Amino acid sequence: MHGETTFAIKGSGLKRREFLKFSVAAGAALGAGALLGHPLVTEVLAQKKREITIAISEEIESLWPNAHIPTSPVPIVLDSIFDNLVYIGSCAQGAPKLAAGLAESWQFKGQEWLIKIRRGVKFHDGEELAAAAVVQSLNEARDKKSRMSGSLVLIDTVEAVDDVTVRLVTKRPLAQQIWGLTWICMISPAALQRYGAEISKHAVGTGLFRQVEWIPGERLVVERVPDWWGFKVAGDLPFNKKNNIERITWRTIKEPVALLTALEAGEIDVAQYVLPHEVDRLRKKKDIQVAEVKHTRTGLLIMNQRIKPFDDVRVRQAINYGVNWDLINKQLLQGKVDNSFGPLLPGQVGYDGTLQPYPYDPTKAKALLAAAGYAQKELELEIFATRSAVELKRVEICQAISQQLKKIGINLKVREVEYGFFLRGYFRNTLPFYIFAYTTYPDPWQYFLQFIYSKGEGRTGYNNPKVDALFEQAMGALDAEARGKLYKEALAIAREDAVLVWRSALNDFRGTRSNLEYAPRCLDNYLRSHLLAMRT
Repeated sequence: MHGETTFAIKGSGLKRREFLKFSVAAGAALGAGALLGHPLVTEVLAQKKREITIAISEEIESLWPNAHIPTSPVPIVLDSIFDNLVYIGSCAQGAPKLAAGLAESWQFKGQEWLIKIRRGVKFHDGEELAAAAVVQSLNEARDKKSRMSGSLVLIDTVEAVDDVTVRLVTKRPLAQQIWGLTWICMISPAALQRYGAEISKHAVGTGLFRQVEWIPGERLVVERVPDWWGFKVAGDLPFNKKNNIERITWRTIKEPVALLTALEAGEIDVAQYVLPHEVDRLRKKKDIQVAEVKHTRTGLLIMNQRIKPFDDVRVRQAINYGVNWDLINKQLLQGKVDNSFGPLLPGQVGYDGTLQPYPYDPTKAKALLAAAGYAQKELELEIFATRSAVELKRVEICQAISQQLKKIGINLKVREVEYGFFLRGYFRNTLPFYIFAYTTYPDPWQYFLQFIYSKGEGRTGYNNPKVDALFEQAMGALDAEARGKLYKEALAIAREDAVLVWRSALNDFRGTRSNLEYAPRCLDNYLRSHLLAMRT
């Protein structure tokens, strides 16, 4: 709460006494027909313009960056407070490159990365950024309790060579490791020491905004940091140098309909997600804009091959053939999802336009199930689903899949579960069959680590020595084109083995008030507040 400082006029900064003085002055000015020219009115209007409210669909339960998976809404919020070593740049010829952030430069040789840290950057508590702070932040993110650790699982050691140089050694040659730093936040070492276990309540980074108020589960308020480093440097960073926003209130609105109602009523300025069936209607409104954001998130059905019957490739293939994604898209998502892509999307290293999802073919699906021994009996399965902000209607999609698989001899029970239960099962690899959305980097090496490479995170339990060998070759390849060829070959095998049910590209629709300028970056999952600017 802000007490008197927000009395009567949001964002004005006027205290009660000042407001009363303003009211008298305004009344006199109104009588003279000069209200808009009064200095206090001008000040109020100018300050109000610089304050916005952004609604996200998940409660902000912790300000500790490593408490959240990268694709959840909360890291989007914390992105306004913390900076990263590297960023995903804009797309050049369809594929984005890396842009230098807090890391000014980097070199790779064998299994070693040398990263040079930008000088002159300070944390919000006044401590200067140095190599030791980067080492501590990376080790915090690598910890087994961290939900950001998936990007760093192949790192062996991290050490400070001197005040501005960090040496990072991987367990094997990994030319793509630098991409794994685009989601890792740099945190003040002094804050870590000062707050200890209470660090989850205190966000102290080097970002454009600093924390000023937090009510868990409700809102987080941040204010602009003067003289921020990011606007002073050249490079293809995801920052709008016209950004003139002074204050942001990040607010939680879980219900999609309530979120859109708040946007239309002017109670919020940015809605993180817009329901697909509302896009066309909202685009007709003069005071609202809807941006379609293309990134690397794809929809998946994940089958755990450690658990029967998913150890049988024929069952996995039958499920792929038995789902009509085009019909689901038309009936549930108003045609706003693109089902024409395979495991990767255009712009990603290794994208192959000929490698597409399985076509809908119930006849072939029945034949595969019969060959697997289910000709005379119905196959009983369960699919786990949770309500998700990043992918609306997951439960309804699973219900539609259940109806379709019934026609090929599979009785699929849909189990809607709480998000925490779902995440525990995901990280422990104990769920047999579930719906998910996954975001990877423009270079999709982590996609392999999660689902395809047998020595990785093991989400699917898939094990194919030939695919492993191709991926290991790719990990050591410096040239992106060479890596891409190896990825394509490996993914063609994985598709034939029906490792996953690849479904669609899941683009976002974000709503903003028309007084905001917003140009999202391609293949970047984050709603970066740095890209916003108030129109003048």
